[in-house]
Amino acid sequence: MATTRRKALTEVLHGQLDADVQILQAQRELDDAVPYVVGGTDEATPIDAKTAGETTLVTVPAGKALVVTEVVLYAAVISSPSGNPSISLGGNASTYNDYSADGARVLNALGKYNRTLGPTGDQTAYAAAATFKLKINTPATGTTYKIHADVIGYLIDV
Repeated sequence: MATTRRKALTEVLHGQLDADVQILQAQRELDDAVPYVVGGTDEATPIDAKTAGETTLVTVPAGKALVVTEVVLYAAVISSPSGNPSISLGGNASTYNDYSADGARVLNALGKYNRTLGPTGDQTAYAAAATFKLKINTPATGTTYKIHADVIGYLIDV
C-alpha cells in the first residue's frame, strides 16, 4: 500500500513539475512578445542636453536583433531653460536619424516628456553589435537641461 501511495504521489509531483515547466516556457514566450525597456540612460546619469554629441542608449547583444517600438525622453534636471535641444535617434553612424529625424524636443520642465514612435512601414531590425543612439544636434540653452531616455522594444533571437 505504501508503495502504491508513493508511486501515485510521484506521478502527481511529476505532473505538477511538467505543468510548472510549461507555464515557465509560456511566460518566456510572452516576455519575448511584449515590448519592454531594452535600454536607455541610467537614472543616476542623465544626458546633458546643453552639450552636442551622441549617447549610446542600446548596444544590441550577440545573437539578438533590436526592434525599437518607441523612445521616451523626459526631463531629469531643468533650471532656467531658454532654448530646447534638437535631437535625432537611430543607429546610422554620424547622423543617428534613421529612427527619428532631427527635431526640437520641448522638455523644459520636470514632468514633461516626449514619446517618439519612429518610422512606419517596413523597417530593418538593428543587428547584433549595432548601437542605437541619441544625438544632440543643437544643444539646449539655460542653466541646467538634463534629460533621460528609455528605449522600448524587443530583443529577438536571430
